[in-house]
Amino acid sequence: MLEPRLAAALTNNDLRANIRDSRAKLGKVNGSSIAAIDQRPGLDTVTVLMQTNTGQFRLRLLFNQQEQVVGYDLPDFVEPPEAVARNFVQALPKNQSLKARALLSPLLKTELFPQQVEQRWTTLQQRTGPFQQIVNVRNAGTEAGITLLLVEVRFRNADDSLFISLDGDNRITNVDFPENPRPN
Repeated sequence: MLEPRLAAALTNNDLRANIRDSRAKLGKVNGSSIAAIDQRPGLDTVTVLMQTNTGQFRLRLLFNQQEQVVGYDLPDFVEPPEAVARNFVQALPKNQSLKARALLSPLLKTELFPQQVEQRWTTLQQRTGPFQQIVNVRNAGTEAGITLLLVEVRFRNADDSLFISLDGDNRITNVDFPENPRPN
C-alpha cells in the first residue's frame, strides 16, 4: 500500500510518532467520511472529513499512479510561512527527513521521498561543511499565490540562503539549495 521508498524510510516508531502527533492535533476521532476524490496526472488525492470532539478536520491521502500512498496531509493545521521554512531546515541536520518531507506540497511528495531530501542536504553539506545555525528567515513576498522565503543558513565553511517557495496552503513547492555557497 505504501510507495516502496516511503515504506523503506518509515519505521514503526516514526509511524507511531506521526499518529501520536496527529491525535494531539485532532483529538479522538468519532467518525469520518470521504469528502472528495481529486484525480490528476501523477497524483490522486482523497480528502476525508474527520469528526472529533473538538470539531471537523480534513485529512488528505496522497496516491501515485500505481495507487500507492505517497503521503498524507492535514491542511487545517498549517503554520505561518516563516515557521514552515524554519521547521523544514531545522529538521534536516537532525536527520528528520520524514518530518521535513511532511511540509512539502502534495505534488512534491510524489517526486521527493525521505531518502532524496536527505541526499540533497548531504550534498549541500559536502560543499559547505556541517550545519551550524539558521541566521534568519525572511519573507520576500507573495505573488500569484506563491510565497518566497529566504532562509539564511550558516555552515562551518560557508554562509548562504536557501530559497523556499510555499503554496497558498503554506506547503513547500520548491527548495533551491545553493549551488555555489559563499565561503566564510
